[in-house]
Amino acid sequence: MNLIFRKKSNSAFSIEELFQKLTISINYSEINTVELPYNGASIKAIILNFLFCLKFKNTLNHVTGDIHYIIPALGKKTILTIHDVYSIIKGNFIKKTLIKIFWFWIPSLYVKKITVISEFTKKEVLEIIPWAQEKIIVIPNPIDLELCRSNFIKKKKTFTLLIIGTKENKNIERIFESVKELDLEINLIGKLSDNQQKLVNSLKLNINNFYNLPYNKVLELYNTSNLLCFPSTYEGFGMPILEAQAIGIPVITSNLSPMKDITGEGALLVDPYSIKNIRECIIKIINSPMLQEELIIKGKENVLRYDIHAIAKQYENLYKEIENV
Repeated sequence: MNLIFRKKSNSAFSIEELFQKLTISINYSEINTVELPYNGASIKAIILNFLFCLKFKNTLNHVTGDIHYIIPALGKKTILTIHDVYSIIKGNFIKKTLIKIFWFWIPSLYVKKITVISEFTKKEVLEIIPWAQEKIIVIPNPIDLELCRSNFIKKKKTFTLLIIGTKENKNIERIFESVKELDLEINLIGKLSDNQQKLVNSLKLNINNFYNLPYNKVLELYNTSNLLCFPSTYEGFGMPILEAQAIGIPVITSNLSPMKDITGEGALLVDPYSIKNIRECIIKIINSPMLQEELIIKGKENVLRYDIHAIAKQYENLYKEIENV
């Protein structure tokens, strides 16, 4: 079985890292991880990656990570994992249409199964390829509980807020506005744009900015923070929620799907478009050690649903099912 990835990038929360860990827990005869030779979505990269994949045709293949266009080169014994939809479909009308054709419409006709990481993503996928409903199954992203809970580090004395990501959907401008004049420190993972840096300077925020970190360093930042603030306006899943819950820090996240579905009762839910609401919830957690402890306990209970061994079993069963077709 071939697990096929896009060419590796420096993303701190990469799909590749997630599935590399997952394969270790899957009880299957042989899993080969394959990295495509070319990065990006230029015509040249697409053609060369497509030709590269022809050698895997008609073997059992699992494709994940925004390289859906290679599916026709692989044959019918192929699984496609789709993480989200509308972070991929961008640009003008012509570009969006081409993406729909080559990333969704054509691949959906070739694959045996499509796995999606949440009911929210399933709904989005069905809006694009409604004819593929019988092929779609939901298998959530896993969390490695043992890794997250190892190497515990004592929290800082200053209350420290953790923010993950700097893309538009991560909503960090509203987070910045919500914490101005609060006595706290911020750990931010993700490279700030020039405008975001200007906002940080104008609000005089106390920020430690990190990017291109290995995963163990990311986990260290969770460990040295007191609260994950993740009021995202759009996610296909929301892995930072589970990572924070597994490590044992409180979570604030959006009252939108899939975030509100994934978190169980282990988070305070906010209106991500309300600076006032985000600020009120941050202050509420800072001022209530009892609430902090309650959210930590409920978070640790919730995250058991996503244990990597349970998710691995679902993929293992799927591989065996398709292999025997």
